[in-house]
Amino acid sequence: MPFHVFDKMRSDILLGLINFIKQGRIVTCFPSAPKKMAGTVGFFLARAATFWHCLHLWYVNIGPRQDRIRAQNEFVRESLMKKYGDGALGPGKKA
Repeated sequence: MPFHVFDKMRSDILLGLINFIKQGRIVTCFPSAPKKMAGTVGFFLARAATFWHCLHLWYVNIGPRQDRIRAQNEFVRESLMKKYGDGALGPGKKA
């Protein structure tokens, strides 16, 4: 489609939205009853707590993962040195 068609579609959508707002038919995102609001807040807090718990677990496990990767790298480096000698690591690389 040519670009002018998209401009027309965008302006039509914008005008429709403006007319909708002028007529006062805006639907709010808030629940209508206090019980529903309490449920929404509770659900949000539960999801936020789950997010922070997972973030904490990720942060706590960074050190052990880094140590494991270093040990694997060292193991591979030693294996290559045993099998191929000094040239196994490439030019300019040192164990």
